[in-house]
Amino acid sequence: MKRPLAIYFVAFWCLIALFAQVGFAEDFLKESLSDMNIPAEYWKLAVTVSGILVIWHTVRLVQLKAFDRSFAIVYLSWWTLVLAWRFSIIIGNPQSPLRFYIGVPTMVVLNFASTWFLGRRSFNQFAHEFSAQREQENYSNSMKKVSQERILADIKKSK
Repeated sequence: MKRPLAIYFVAFWCLIALFAQVGFAEDFLKESLSDMNIPAEYWKLAVTVSGILVIWHTVRLVQLKAFDRSFAIVYLSWWTLVLAWRFSIIIGNPQSPLRFYIGVPTMVVLNFASTWFLGRRSFNQFAHEFSAQREQENYSNSMKKVSQERILADIKKSK
């Protein structure tokens, strides 16, 4: 059973979206907490940990893990609502019209398509079957390894 090709595109889009949010959050927090004199090493550590979590989430999304699929759906839905809200507020006077009128609708469409793909009943059923099959294969491989080790141990004992 192979993963659908679209999951790689969805995972890549989720990776880009989450890294963008990490950058926005870092800028916002640095500005908001500037009077607290937090050392630069702590900011680097926080961004590194956030980056590791984003990559971890993306890998688990490609592995079709249930939590990560749900997290991606919730996150992309939330981001779509935020983009739509910002779009409705700034529509009259955008700072960069080309980026605003092309970029925001493109992100909304990609978020909607990714959410739709991950939320389909047929995809969820496939992901559940895929995960069960992978677990069964991993269990079979580990039992095969244990059996081989026991056979080798028995052979060594008989000599």
